[in-house]
Amino acid sequence: MPATGKPVGAHPKRLLKRAEFLAVRRGEKRRGRLFLVEVLGRSDAEAPRVGYT
Repeated sequence: MPATGKPVGAHPKRLLKRAEFLAVRRGEKRRGRLFLVEVLGRSDAEAPRVGYT
């Protein structure tokens, strides 16, 4: 984090296609009481992507 206190990095983009959501299902899962987080590592340098359902 720089001296300004704001994090540095790319803003996340969104998952929009069903195929992208299905691909993420192959990754790691973290279950909470109220939500589920699924993570799939990528080998490219693109911004992280987030999907909401």
